[in-house]
Amino acid sequence: MKVVLKNPIAILGLAFALIFPTIAVAGILGPQITGEGKIVDLSGLEWLELPGTEHLSRNDIEGGAGGFIAAGWRYASRSEAEALFDSLWGGTVEGLSADNYDGARWFLDHFGVADVYGDGYSSGGGSFWNLMFGNALECSPNPNLSCAGQVKIEDLAFASVPANSTFGFNVGGFSDALGLSTGLTPDNISNTLANDSITEARGSLLVRSVPEPSMLVLLMLGLMLMARGKYSRC
Repeated sequence: MKVVLKNPIAILGLAFALIFPTIAVAGILGPQITGEGKIVDLSGLEWLELPGTEHLSRNDIEGGAGGFIAAGWRYASRSEAEALFDSLWGGTVEGLSADNYDGARWFLDHFGVADVYGDGYSSGGGSFWNLMFGNALECSPNPNLSCAGQVKIEDLAFASVPANSTFGFNVGGFSDALGLSTGLTPDNISNTLANDSITEARGSLLVRSVPEPSMLVLLMLGLMLMARGKYSRC
């Protein structure tokens, strides 16, 4: 049976159905702004949420586990990861502090919470991620080691009692000592994690390029002109 679409709206609807599933995304895209108005630097890339990588080593992921590499994902470079965290930290101190809470809260809200903290984490008083990122040899001359860092938070969403009474609740942490530049000492030597290591609350910072919309726009304009011309002759 031959189906003829004479209505241009129907033709465009079919075109959208065929085209846009191919550019569907499941990650974090810009622009993004934190609750206190910080502009999040995503380097023009799409960033993958962390829970899907939690129980996989870097060797697993780069070997094809999870299908991430086949889907176009790669590890964020050190500069890309540091740009992200430089845009999130509070701007005054490293480690746990109230002014780091806004950025750390945004990070967990968007990148997800580790499985071990899914139902709250009372023993440690908060939630954190140990992160793997970087290209080969960016943080160590040993090719079997990755750049590593940690982001943490303490608030009532994760505990009934803060782990550190000095800071209390609603604090977040980024630290140069843990491999993440916070702007104070951006040339610090990063901490590292072994590429074959697997532990709870360990995630991989994966990114991929955002599809270029220009060709899609041209294609849609062409379809619109074709549909309009055909419809006008009916």
